[in-house]
Amino acid sequence: FTRNEERNMIALLENLKGIVDEVLVIDSCSEDATAVIARAYGAKVVFVRTFGYVEPLRMYGVSRASYPWVLWLDADERLSSTLRRDLKSYLLMAERNGCSAMSVRIISCKGERRLLFSPSQPRIVRKDCTTFKGIMHEMPSIKGSILEPVDDRISISRQIRRSVQKSKERLGIRMWQFTPSLELITPIVVPKTCLLYTSDAADE
Repeated sequence: FTRNEERNMIALLENLKGIVDEVLVIDSCSEDATAVIARAYGAKVVFVRTFGYVEPLRMYGVSRASYPWVLWLDADERLSSTLRRDLKSYLLMAERNGCSAMSVRIISCKGERRLLFSPSQPRIVRKDCTTFKGIMHEMPSIKGSILEPVDDRISISRQIRRSVQKSKERLGIRMWQFTPSLELITPIVVPKTCLLYTSDAADE
């Protein structure tokens, strides 16, 4: 899920290289090289109009995935080396136990410093058992059981950006009850050769 994330895209896509079968980028009218970088790595890019925050796009992103299991990430998040190494084994364990999702630990960082270990979150989910309602800061609703991590090193790290957090808090006051349907999330067709474009042009 991206919006003007060119500074993060190469590191994100390198982090995922060789361990997933498909990379799907749901992009909210980026005006930088986000989409160009994603396509250079073989990712599929879907352009959608922005809602000002990412949560309404998560269900749409899950619905567009080609495979039954979906790993969802934001552009500033990275899989730990342990999760990268053991992802397929972790997935097989979930399937053997009849689970519909797998949780991982979330580590908030500032640069190289680890500042906060958050509770585990279901970040690897079965497409047909997962529902997002589009509510600010929500976790998905999972139909079925969730496999909890057996090792704290099975984790995803993310960078803390104070300005983004403050913005989300302000938006949350106004948008907490706003839950758009998938029909409101209209894909935008953008030429593959387009490098820079504006949200005004996308709305035409």
